[in-house]
Amino acid sequence: MPGMGIQSGSDYGLLSNSLYSILLLTVFAGVAIAVVSMLIKSFFGTPQFLETAVKWAEGRKWSAGTVLHTKSESRIQIGFGVIWIIDGLFQLRPDMPGGFVSQVATPALQGAPRLLIDVTNPILNLWLYHPVKVDLTSAWIQIVIGLGMILIRRGVSRRLILWLGVGWSLIVFLAGEGFGVFYPGASFLTGAPGAVLLYGFASFYLLQFESKRPWTRSRRAIAVPVAIFFAVGGILQALPGSQNWNRTGLTTMLTGMAASNQPSVFAKVVSAYANLASSNHVLANAIFVLLPLGAALCLLINAKSKKAIYLAIAVALAGWWIGNDFGIYSSTATDFNSGLPTIILLSALLGFGQPRVSQSEDGSGPTEAGSSETIVAPNGRGSLTLLERPTDVMVVTKLPLLGFGVVSFAAGALFVSALISLVAMFGPVSGSMALVDSSGFVPIPPKLAPAFNLVSTTGRSVSLETLRGRPVLLTFLDPECYDTCPLMAQEMVKADELLGPKGKNVALVAVDANPFFTSTADTSAFSQSHGLSQIKNWYYLTGSRAQLAKVWSDYGIQVVPQRLGMVVHTQVYYFINSAGVEVGALQDTGNSQISGSYSTLIESHLKPLL
Repeated sequence: MPGMGIQSGSDYGLLSNSLYSILLLTVFAGVAIAVVSMLIKSFFGTPQFLETAVKWAEGRKWSAGTVLHTKSESRIQIGFGVIWIIDGLFQLRPDMPGGFVSQVATPALQGAPRLLIDVTNPILNLWLYHPVKVDLTSAWIQIVIGLGMILIRRGVSRRLILWLGVGWSLIVFLAGEGFGVFYPGASFLTGAPGAVLLYGFASFYLLQFESKRPWTRSRRAIAVPVAIFFAVGGILQALPGSQNWNRTGLTTMLTGMAASNQPSVFAKVVSAYANLASSNHVLANAIFVLLPLGAALCLLINAKSKKAIYLAIAVALAGWWIGNDFGIYSSTATDFNSGLPTIILLSALLGFGQPRVSQSEDGSGPTEAGSSETIVAPNGRGSLTLLERPTDVMVVTKLPLLGFGVVSFAAGALFVSALISLVAMFGPVSGSMALVDSSGFVPIPPKLAPAFNLVSTTGRSVSLETLRGRPVLLTFLDPECYDTCPLMAQEMVKADELLGPKGKNVALVAVDANPFFTSTADTSAFSQSHGLSQIKNWYYLTGSRAQLAKVWSDYGIQVVPQRLGMVVHTQVYYFINSAGVEVGALQDTGNSQISGSYSTLIESHLKPLL
């Protein structure tokens, strides 16, 4: 109904409560870590322990030149761990449950081959059926990956976390980024071929580095994938069929980003480039064709060159700022887009091969790693860790144990969320998506529903008075409609089925909403063609034009005739209790993808009326 005030529903409360729970549990975990850290420091920081650790280490023989950690590995591990966590928190934005499919996934799939869309649809349908639960599970998965990458340094748990990162990246690439290259306008400036590919590569690289694959010890292990990423983005930017060579295409995109809610200093740069695109769109686009292709070529020619690396970082930053708008200002933004992950990988190249800790050439004990003295000490898991200074020995036991505890806690929460989602898949479809789509059930100050006396498909006179003693679900349908009206009728019937045996006590009432097709033959044909005439508590009512116009006016229904056939009319359900009192209303957008969600939402508000 136009002008109706819509209030948010309880599922937003669920989402908010989940975020608060995460924050509270994080604080609790932080306090626990601090307490345990003090206990560990008080014991493992004693001179006696340090002396024992050094003597134990000196008695062991290790292969010469062993390097357990490098700056490049650490930068990838910590950098991607942090942005995985932040991305998980982005997933908890209030607009995400309702907006992800329509504003993120569906646009990304435009232009994708039919086969790929068919593969993706089951994932998107799961989101549509259970938006809040699936959104929370997605958030937890990303937070767990981030925590695991930062806190777990070695072992089976770390490998599982990294494989989870690889797998989740592929799922997001499939359902969230539409394979990265098929959507209209896919280019370097939009982050193509997809930021999540960089997340997946980072996890895969760390897995292979830990397995001591020889290729991971070469700079080209990082430089070549980043160069390919740049090259694909540049080629997409240069495609003749893209909108980037069109004066309005690039200008419109940049102008829209500059107008988003963000700090003015960021907007000014984007706006300035939009002005350049407006005055010389060929030059503006050519710059972002040549820059990524040039950076890719420099990295392939000499991956050791700091000039090449700094050039690539500058190009990534320019694309991240001007094209991606830093990727975070939209209410449905899920990550930083491609710019920041690319910069993290390039910064790893700058620290490549520089050990954080090392082993002496003869394996006898401490040596120098850079300018820091190191020692070898047991880590509590049957292996050795090299430390930069004796006072850090306590870290050996603290990090593995505490890291395992924090990630175990997060993994437990993930398991619970996943279990809830799995169980929900076998139950009724959630009403959450309809709640978001329609803005929810709107209570009405108690008053008697406006009276009417119309005719059913069988010619029987039906009024609210004759239906007294039964709850009434009332809507307005066009008998000539072949899309949203049949859908709304089926939603009413499905909601009635969800009520079980009690559903037969509800009167499902539809009033004719077309002033040109008002005969009982019209309403009867509609009911028969959509399998409604066999439902005993279904009433499709009509009357004269004057009678119908009065009912429309009493219930605030707007009817706008078109030249032929169907009319445009307000799509709403009214809930009337057994005493004939209006208790609430629910708008319906007629979205076929979430029809089941509407049925569940309707059923939940009919149940209290029985």
